[in-house]
Amino acid sequence: MTYTGLIIGGALMLALSGAVGCAGPPSPEPRASQVPMSQDAGDLAFQYKRQATTLHELAQRYDLEARLLWSLKGGQHPETLGKLDLARSLWAQAEEADDLARAYRRQIPHNRTY
Repeated sequence: MTYTGLIIGGALMLALSGAVGCAGPPSPEPRASQVPMSQDAGDLAFQYKRQATTLHELAQRYDLEARLLWSLKGGQHPETLGKLDLARSLWAQAEEADDLARAYRRQIPHNRTY
């Protein structure tokens, strides 16, 4: 085996090991009670704002799906009702994360941004 073969084989092994490592399910976003308190208020405000943005986007998607199902299957269809409930739950979680982000943002000194 030549050096070129070893280099290509090594690169292939690295690529495959990276693909296998990334193939697992995504890690869930941390909930409000799971964020360590050792971080300062700016970091926490940023994390909660990012979490709120993600939850708002998910809620909008489920709301759109529910509206589509409403027009296709009707308002009393179980799938439609499930999507509506999920969208409402995500809206509530997003509002909670927004509230936490605002609370931590108030703790940031005035001359500092996050």
